[in-house]
Amino acid sequence: VGMLGLAAPAMADLAPAAPNSGFYVTGVVGVGGWTANDSTQSPTTGNCVICVDMRQGGMGGLLTVGVGYDHQFGSKLVVGAFGDIDFSQANGTVNDPFPWFAAKVTQDFSYYLGVRAGWLISRDTMPYLSVGFTGTHFSGGSMVDVRPAGAGAGATPFSVSGADYTGFFGGIGLETRLTDSLSLRGEYRYAMYGRQLLRDTAAGQNPRDSIRFEPSSQTFRISAVYKFYHLGEAAADSTPAD
Repeated sequence: VGMLGLAAPAMADLAPAAPNSGFYVTGVVGVGGWTANDSTQSPTTGNCVICVDMRQGGMGGLLTVGVGYDHQFGSKLVVGAFGDIDFSQANGTVNDPFPWFAAKVTQDFSYYLGVRAGWLISRDTMPYLSVGFTGTHFSGGSMVDVRPAGAGAGATPFSVSGADYTGFFGGIGLETRLTDSLSLRGEYRYAMYGRQLLRDTAAGQNPRDSIRFEPSSQTFRISAVYKFYHLGEAAADSTPAD
């Protein structure tokens, strides 16, 4: 009986303190970059003007808020769903090279609706994968003639308008519990979006070209996670009565 009494506490130490199940909120800081394939076509015939995709890009910081729910299955597997909203300033350019035009554009807003699955490698540490649906917005910008000075360089009356894009994302991350209700996450996330046609237009003038713009993005994010379930309380509730 004495040996059994000693074994019981030891086995309890190896078991999970409590299921990782419940709602949480997140606050994120990070950095992101986007790249985009763009080419041009005639706004009237649809035939390509620049027929080879050119690579554009931009980079900047981001702030994120999010909510989610996790549920633990067994002693190791955690599955959940989440939603995030990014506010970013990832500045770059879009080009209409046939008339030597370029405009500054900014990826300024994104959202993610996803699921994740993780595996507890210890009581407090869990690597995980995430996948889901995403949308993003790029601002418009005024076209500038980028030829050397004296060859027509400078501001133009032309511009491109902002556009919304949708697509899918995948991510990989690591979560570490700091206290019963607070965790820290690090995550890399990659998103691919569909193509939009941007019109290079000016009031009272014929459109220059239609720009086919197809972006993707990569972000690195550090998240503080506050959980509305507490391991300490749950562990106390799950302790067998004498």
